[in-house]
Amino acid sequence: MISSRGKWIALLLTFLLLFFLVFTEAAAGGKKAASGPGADEVPDALLKDGRMPALSVVGGVANGMPDDSMKLFAEGYFGTTISEYVSYPDFESARKALDCGRVSAIWAADVTAEYLERSGEYSSFTPTETPGGGAERFSFAWAFAPESEALKSNADAFLKALKEVGGLERERLSGEEWTFPKGRLLERAETSPKSLNGKMYIGITGAVPPLAVFENGTARGAAAEIAAAFAESMGNRPVFVQLEEKTAYVSLMAGRVDMLCVSGTSENHSLTTPKYLTSDGYFGVKEYRIVMRKEGRKVSGWMNVIKDNLIAGGAYRQIISAVITTTVILLLACVIAALMWLALKALAESPKTALQKTAAGAAYVFRSIPVPLLLLLLGGVVLAGLHMPLLIPAALGIGLNGAGLLFEASAAKTGEKLVFLASRPARRTAVTMLQWTTVAGCLGIRDLAGVLQTIGNRTMYPLFAIACCIVFYLVAVIILESLPYAGEKK
Repeated sequence: MISSRGKWIALLLTFLLLFFLVFTEAAAGGKKAASGPGADEVPDALLKDGRMPALSVVGGVANGMPDDSMKLFAEGYFGTTISEYVSYPDFESARKALDCGRVSAIWAADVTAEYLERSGEYSSFTPTETPGGGAERFSFAWAFAPESEALKSNADAFLKALKEVGGLERERLSGEEWTFPKGRLLERAETSPKSLNGKMYIGITGAVPPLAVFENGTARGAAAEIAAAFAESMGNRPVFVQLEEKTAYVSLMAGRVDMLCVSGTSENHSLTTPKYLTSDGYFGVKEYRIVMRKEGRKVSGWMNVIKDNLIAGGAYRQIISAVITTTVILLLACVIAALMWLALKALAESPKTALQKTAAGAAYVFRSIPVPLLLLLLGGVVLAGLHMPLLIPAALGIGLNGAGLLFEASAAKTGEKLVFLASRPARRTAVTMLQWTTVAGCLGIRDLAGVLQTIGNRTMYPLFAIACCIVFYLVAVIILESLPYAGEKK
């Protein structure tokens, strides 16, 4: 068995090997920035034949469609050739990928393109002839679960009242700052017969700035402001929940939120299905646009690698938050595993055969079901409507798996006293649960592995991000395995 000193030596060698690869790549200039025409070359091509010039890597917000399907859609809509399409969890990540050269362009709704152009750093372009003849492609709206017909009815009445008082002019909605006369609406909106216990949970993804943006725990933007006013008009306190675009509708159907802040009313919208309800539209989109930087930037040099992955854009705050989240999930999972193991052990020691078989069967089920499926079952179905932090179902799923492993280890009767985190079988189980925390992202939790993967994709240096993640987990495993065993003399 490898000694504690040997583990640290192995970690050091791994660290040196990984970062030798990272710095070798960085010294060579890193991954090439996405090639393609510059923003100044596109207007001439559009004037010449109305088509976009061939683009290299194009990005956008993940919206439930595979990247290959989005690539085909963008090629057909803009009339150009695209070599690759990359989806991102939110629009801010897509914009940062454009800033650092990971993609040569991003596509966005017209309101978002106009918002970006105000900074003076971006230009947006559309085909000469927009598919559909310039008609409205879809309207932004609110989405509700099928059983929320009364809530949808009140939303429609609210939006109708808002239109009557002139609160939905496009010029005002397009602006970064936007207000409307709430006082007049409070008198005209109906009260929903459905009780929401004083709170209305509103999902927001940040996929369409400036209509809906989630920054530093706060929702802002025109759509968010309208949604908050709608909740207040019914006597409820709005509670915004940050969701990823690709899982937002799953969270809505599971009851995690009462409504989704930005949806679409058009039949050709990729996510429009009969499974959920949409309110009346309140802001129409007539075209999509390709957004490009006026001046591209290529990331190179190992100092830039460190800066862009660990510092720039508040990356260090995201990493620290993700480390805390991962640690909390592990600690909660350890507590749940220990308590459940004690309960199973008590049943197994019962003189009744039925209870003994129940304990053995439950332990077998816990350790046999894949942990990602346990997380989805608990977080997306069983506990979805309770509006509890997603850390709870994540820790519960990982903890149940750990309890099954602990029970089998104790049933093996190795002769070693099984004390939680103070015996070899329990320590191995804790290490396994630490490794399983990396799948918490399937519930939308920003764990360390998911955060570093997102940062790596955005900065064009996934190898550096992966290396940092590997080193963190190796250190965590060494620390767990270095705790003194039961009865071991210090």
